[in-house]
Amino acid sequence: LFPNNKSKQRWKTFLSNHADKIIAMDFCVSYTWNFKTLYTLFIISHKTREIIYFKSTYNPNPNWMKQQIRNAFGFVEVLPKYLIMDNDSIFSKDYRSFLRRFGIFPKRTAFHSPWQNGIMERFNGTVRRELLDHVIPLIEDHLDKLLKEYVHYYNNSRSHLFRNKDSPLGRIFEPLPVKLYSPNAIPILGGLHHVYQWHSSSD
Repeated sequence: LFPNNKSKQRWKTFLSNHADKIIAMDFCVSYTWNFKTLYTLFIISHKTREIIYFKSTYNPNPNWMKQQIRNAFGFVEVLPKYLIMDNDSIFSKDYRSFLRRFGIFPKRTAFHSPWQNGIMERFNGTVRRELLDHVIPLIEDHLDKLLKEYVHYYNNSRSHLFRNKDSPLGRIFEPLPVKLYSPNAIPILGGLHHVYQWHSSSD
């Protein structure tokens, strides 16, 4: 449902005021070669658009969900304050109580309002267009291996308009070299994407 202007403005104000303290989570669904369903949990930072954590499973039960929060934030010095999630049944009252005890305040979006978790929804579309639409994972570990390489590329090299065409973690820009150098393409995910470095033509 499209929000009215008042509720939309309240939500935008909340996101703007607390961007550096907000993370969001959601699942992205993919299918193995034998048509088994894999669910990948992604957690993203609102401030930098960095993918903080991901993990795939065939069965995202409540105990598994709690363990992922421990894995993602069990050893960080400063916890995010808010965690945005949708109304999936797995984000139950018990799970939200667990988050509060952990020190993170859950914020559920309204029913049928994916716009309230727009950053996470956009990433899900991006990872599908740039990876999952092009590969068929064999098993859970194979998918996580592919995602590990993609997330490293996404966080360190992929440009974002929100970041003024920088990457979430910041790219290292090298000064333009002399003519003896040429750009060298380094393949990512078997050539699905590339990063570029200056390469000496004499090498």
